[in-house]
Amino acid sequence: MKTKTHLVSLAFIPVPALLAVSIARADNPTYASQRIGSITDISSAFTNCGGDLYLSGYDTSVGFELRKLNATDSDLDLVQDLSPGTAGSVIGELTKVGSNIFFRGTVGSSGVGQELYVYNGSSISLVKDIRSGSASSTPDNLFALGNTLFFTANDGVNGNELWSSDGTSAGTTLFKDFRPSTFDGSASCTQFAALTFDGVDYLYFSGNSPGSGSELWRTDGTLGGTTQVSEIYSGATGSNISEITSNGTGFYFKATDGSYGLFHSNGTSVSKIKIINDATASGAPTNLTWIGSSLYFAAYQRGSGTEPWISDGTLNGTVMIKDLGSEFNGNSNPSQFTRAMHKTVFQAGVSATGHELYTTDGTSSGTSLLKDINPGSDSGISSAAAFTKVGDYIFFAANDGTHGNELWVTDGTSTGTYMALDMNPGSGNGFPIGITYMVNLNGTLYFKAFDGTSTNLYKLITTSSTMSRAMTSGERGHMSMRSSQGLGSDASLRFAAATTAYTCSLSYRERSSSELSHLLSDVLDVSGSGSNQFLLQLNYSPTVLAALGTSRPMLGWYSSGAWVNAILGNAGMASLSNSAVEALFVNGPYTEGLPTGSWGHDAANHVVWAVLDHNSEFAATPITPTAAYSTWIDGYYPASNDSAVIASSADPDGDGLANSVEYVLGTSPASATQSSLPTLERTSTTVTFRFTRSKAAGAAGFASSVQYSTDLGTNGWTTATPAMTSVLDSGDNEIVTVSLPATSSTLFARLVVSSL
Repeated sequence: MKTKTHLVSLAFIPVPALLAVSIARADNPTYASQRIGSITDISSAFTNCGGDLYLSGYDTSVGFELRKLNATDSDLDLVQDLSPGTAGSVIGELTKVGSNIFFRGTVGSSGVGQELYVYNGSSISLVKDIRSGSASSTPDNLFALGNTLFFTANDGVNGNELWSSDGTSAGTTLFKDFRPSTFDGSASCTQFAALTFDGVDYLYFSGNSPGSGSELWRTDGTLGGTTQVSEIYSGATGSNISEITSNGTGFYFKATDGSYGLFHSNGTSVSKIKIINDATASGAPTNLTWIGSSLYFAAYQRGSGTEPWISDGTLNGTVMIKDLGSEFNGNSNPSQFTRAMHKTVFQAGVSATGHELYTTDGTSSGTSLLKDINPGSDSGISSAAAFTKVGDYIFFAANDGTHGNELWVTDGTSTGTYMALDMNPGSGNGFPIGITYMVNLNGTLYFKAFDGTSTNLYKLITTSSTMSRAMTSGERGHMSMRSSQGLGSDASLRFAAATTAYTCSLSYRERSSSELSHLLSDVLDVSGSGSNQFLLQLNYSPTVLAALGTSRPMLGWYSSGAWVNAILGNAGMASLSNSAVEALFVNGPYTEGLPTGSWGHDAANHVVWAVLDHNSEFAATPITPTAAYSTWIDGYYPASNDSAVIASSADPDGDGLANSVEYVLGTSPASATQSSLPTLERTSTTVTFRFTRSKAAGAAGFASSVQYSTDLGTNGWTTATPAMTSVLDSGDNEIVTVSLPATSSTLFARLVVSSL
């Protein structure tokens, strides 16, 4: 979703310095494990294929064969005994394409080597013996483009080249021979990534041809539509592309044009962002991860070693976040950058603490050790351990030095980082050191673990379908739970300070048939005593949202047989119209301190949230704006198609205020005015920013916030938190008052209007 931002009212005022800090304590979810079936060993084939879990599991009657988790989560059903008897099959690279599940398999006594197989929902069959006889074509790099599988394979004649398949023998062919007349054991194509540009689905990849070496290519699924995007490094050497990572509209990757560094492609061309280190490929960016609006990665720089970096896609905005320490000859070797509830989490190693968890907000001052899980210099986390995100939580295997390698969880805070399960009680390991087998399947964590006797499949569950939390006066608390019903299934609730003793419970209920067509999540029931403020966050299904043809959901409240905006039920707000409530919308995640009645949509993480003071049933629901910008501007400039007049960024009356700002302030875009601009007021201890805001503008998707700066330069602009101190209803408009921190003798403030 693109956001256009316009500014108004830059001002300054001298104020005395004042600083206050608030610290809160959080409660943590509790977990249990549920063993699934009787399979006592699971191989590395462990895959979420379109919402179904497939894996290679062993039992004494058939050996290792392909199995599927059944609908009741009670067992792993045998899909088919490919190798009759106990010989078993070797299965890997499971990939869903349309209604088919493709995989690479070696079937005992079949007479063929390692080849491509397909499961069509009823039976498994060999797709094609690409390299005839007992020799193997070794299918690899399996990737879907529409209903076609693309992969690399070696037919024994053309070398390891790009193939395509529709699941039939006749429809499985050599798609393109990138190195004609040569026989090469290594794949000519790697690093596949799918993106859509101008309504066309493309598969991007690194293709290696004799004249150009390894360069960026793309295909639309046809041979004629398979072209080289760019010659990054002229000549046959090639740019050695790897680490292709999408941000939704383009992608970043590691490459060289003679010097290794970070590159970007918009789908049709390539630009170099920054040379991180000009020595070798080993120093170039790795572990590229797009989070929010930034790219996080690890890179080597002389004098610092391999450390965490961040990029906004520009040369000056690509910087090392922090030099963490001197482990491993000066390298902290960060990896697994993942967004948790509160911050971005990653793992890294320094000599004082070993390899442990860190958090970052993208700045040096905001990057620190999250928790020394294994106190002292011993590592709590293996550098090869993977993170698996479920909702706002990150799960991983770690060793605290007492319990062995077990299941841990973090929400991005130190108190929210703890051992979730001790699968192998005592000092033994429940998880292998290094690679951890976990998968997020429809909002539930499934994992492979050792209980001290055998290795089995488990699912993570809360201890009850209903969770309760009791607080005493002045406490803060946190609960999280998951539903197994199928749509957005993660919910979390955080309390502000309770003014009285307070008990709250969360539970899910079945959706009724009349609700199914317009709900984006399961229905959560929140019940408790008192009217204390709490923040409720609920995951939703982006697939269902897209199917409804809209892009903005909200947290809905089930009231009198209808779903309405959840914050309408807050004390003192029942009389407000829906458009009035819409004006409190925040385009992004919750930030600490927002008042009761705030609500928002965190599109990056598929979360809706609201700050509430009432109990009810809640769900994510789609929203239709109640007032359109086009209707408003048409009232001043009827039937105009001139973008210089009607665009939200236009200023047709020349008063310095963009149309979007006029819309929010409730002023006319057809006559210059300075009468309704924001004001600043001061007392001996506070600075107050006040402005009038149209309720209709918020409903149409124009969000407003206040930013402040102390010098207009080095320190930049900071968004005021909380965004609104108070909102006074005045009919069609509302008076918004924002308190700013008095931290400097000089303060500048501005109103920022963003069109969603």
